[in-house]
Amino acid sequence: MGSYEEACYPTSQAFNCVCVWGGAIVALLESRVLLSSSLPADIDQLVQDSGQPEAWYAALDVMLPALEQAVAGEDAAIESYNTLVECIAYQYGIDLADLSNLRQTSLENTNTTFWNTVGDAEENLACAYTAALFDYYSTTGPASQTYESTVQALQQDFDNAIWDELYNGGDGAGLWETMLTGEISAWNTFIGVRQGALATLQGALDGAVTTWTQAVDPAYVTRESTFASIYSSTNASHQQLNDDLITDLAAADQQLADDLSFVEGNWVAAISDARQAWLAAAYNPSGYGGFTWTGPQDPNSTVVANAFVGFWDGILGAGPGAFDTWESAEWEAWRVISSQALANKPVADTLFDHSLMDNPPDLAFPAGHFVTTAIHNSPELAAKVGEILQRHTASGPGTYTSDIGIVFNTGDLMAGIHSAKIEYTLVLNADNTYTLNMTLKDKYDFAFTWDYYKYSFWGVGLTVANNIAWADQHLGMIETYDWTATLPQQTGAW
Repeated sequence: MGSYEEACYPTSQAFNCVCVWGGAIVALLESRVLLSSSLPADIDQLVQDSGQPEAWYAALDVMLPALEQAVAGEDAAIESYNTLVECIAYQYGIDLADLSNLRQTSLENTNTTFWNTVGDAEENLACAYTAALFDYYSTTGPASQTYESTVQALQQDFDNAIWDELYNGGDGAGLWETMLTGEISAWNTFIGVRQGALATLQGALDGAVTTWTQAVDPAYVTRESTFASIYSSTNASHQQLNDDLITDLAAADQQLADDLSFVEGNWVAAISDARQAWLAAAYNPSGYGGFTWTGPQDPNSTVVANAFVGFWDGILGAGPGAFDTWESAEWEAWRVISSQALANKPVADTLFDHSLMDNPPDLAFPAGHFVTTAIHNSPELAAKVGEILQRHTASGPGTYTSDIGIVFNTGDLMAGIHSAKIEYTLVLNADNTYTLNMTLKDKYDFAFTWDYYKYSFWGVGLTVANNIAWADQHLGMIETYDWTATLPQQTGAW
């Protein structure tokens, strides 16, 4: 984690709730904690022990209450924004649900109408088929019975006459011809009746199928046309809902921007007052209760003063309500601070300068890079190597992969790195030698803190700078990113 000794608002907490409504992302902003405008006793003592206590009191008396008011104002703007966004999202959800229900109901009703038509047509077709088939059998049944009766009569006549014919010397040929001729005639008569009935059946079925088609086909076309109309109208309504949502969210964003611009205008005025108070107290101490300084001044005071003067000048040039100009001036001011306050801190300066980019990419420092070398040569890393060995040597030879947190307590690394972790692979050999490969991983961001006051007067300036950068990070002027440093391989005996 960066700080100013990385440099200020934690973006990980700037947006804590993201909702999705119909493809539109609705982000709810999280309010920040209020700052305290009063100075803790240890900080007050540091200010009194500094080279320019009146200047610090004069500036902080104006700036800290103003910063608290700015945070309170921003929190109120964010609360109003969240309430408005939640109302917009809630109404959008209701409208979308109503539209979805209307669409589903319309589709179901249209489909039901179609299948009712199909059902009626199929029922009519079944009835027509049954009636036609009944008519067919009503006609062919009697004809079949007539044929069978005729054949039986011919057979009986043949049987009655054949023995007399043969007894009187005849051959019965005439009787056979008469019987067969009569049977063929009766059969042809039956076939004629059956063919006529079959033609009637076919005609009836063709008509019934035509009636079914005439009922179902238009109903199908009507259903598809109605479906298309429902899809078109509801899609248009859905698009209108999304357009309205985008418009409402844009209006909410604009309202938030307007509210923040008002807060920023007040902050610009407060910073101007703090700057004047600083300069007046620092360079005209007699104007402040006759206070005079004895002894040498803290050599860091000029650096801090110059850094803040450059920062305030950048803000003053932005103008109230002009966020883009404000942002540009902020970046320029932070580069001034980086070049002055971090002039002898190359690691912190490199990491901080990268955060001033738009959407900064993640960084990866290889072994041999000066950032990696500084970490490798630090006493904090040496202590961590000892802890890693102590973790695993009791387990004996083997390969161990894990991670361990690391905090740097002094100098350049403290100004650039906070709460990082080291991922490592340790190989313990049977001959009591070891190989250790390590990679430091960190997220460069800023968190509000009073901690830097504890170390020195220089820490007072760093804390104020850190907390202002925290605010800028919350507004997206300073951006976070992940970075890694591949440390040189270490070997030795265990």
